[in-house]
Amino acid sequence: MPTITPGTTIPRTDLMGSFTENSGEVDAVAASVLPEFEAPDQAGNFGVTPMAAMLSDQEVDRGMDGSYPRSTWKLEDTNYKTGEYGHEERLDDRRSAMFKNFFDFEVTRADRIRNILRRRRAIRVAAMIHNIGTFPLSGLTGLSLTDEFDDKANAIPVDNVAFGLDCMRQRGADVSRAELQISWRAQYDLSRTNQIRAVLGYTKMPDGVMDSSELAQALGVRKVVVATGQKNTANDGLAESISDIYNPEYAFLYVPPSGLDIEEPCLGRTFYWTGDGGGTPDEPALEEYYEDARRGSVLRGRHDLQEKVLFAACGFLFGNCYTA
Repeated sequence: MPTITPGTTIPRTDLMGSFTENSGEVDAVAASVLPEFEAPDQAGNFGVTPMAAMLSDQEVDRGMDGSYPRSTWKLEDTNYKTGEYGHEERLDDRRSAMFKNFFDFEVTRADRIRNILRRRRAIRVAAMIHNIGTFPLSGLTGLSLTDEFDDKANAIPVDNVAFGLDCMRQRGADVSRAELQISWRAQYDLSRTNQIRAVLGYTKMPDGVMDSSELAQALGVRKVVVATGQKNTANDGLAESISDIYNPEYAFLYVPPSGLDIEEPCLGRTFYWTGDGGGTPDEPALEEYYEDARRGSVLRGRHDLQEKVLFAACGFLFGNCYTA
């Protein structure tokens, strides 16, 4: 443990290197749906190319004067503004004695902070994509399934996804790199549907649950991302109320960015800013200060970010996926 002078705060970069590998599972969907993009400032404006303009038929013939045609469309103005999120854990001197060494105690608290921040990020992203206001379950933006995924005899998930891809393509999205977010329950149910098994050529029920790569192959998408995170929505002192962060009633088809081009049509990004010493969406910065009155240190984790949908045309929402 570093020596801390009361009234000062020190960075704990040593603890950031000790995050356990499995502590990020709750946030895997958020990282796939809205990948991170490091912003130069806490807030700012930028332009995105309208999807219709990107696909417009432009002249390419060289003119008699030797000049070449140029794009004339205007970028659409948009902006971002990151907000700071953080959480603290006490490193009580007496409680630390329960651990073999103090660093082990700090590592467990660092992981707890990280998971809390990641869970909150996942909750924010789930609310953004499982949103029938942004993605109505009709027309080219979404579909309410007639046969839920857990109806193994009648469900037609391959056809459903093909319909969603076609709808996004009609809106200009590049569906060649489309991905599908599903719940753990949907992974379980889809593994048993007759249509999925027929597409993959199974002659008998496969053992266990199909992995995401098998489902992606059957459904015709580049990747299937399975949401496994859970949350307890009950207040302190009340009986627990455990539920999925990503509601199994929904599945979400989307087009992620292929690189760092901020103008590229994609569902969206997670903007993050490190100028104030904060961390990334995946790994919050850790810092520690000492409280004399409590005879113990406080470990704080924080990051500065904003999740933002940029092109709603690159998303398609499925509803009524599960018979509750």
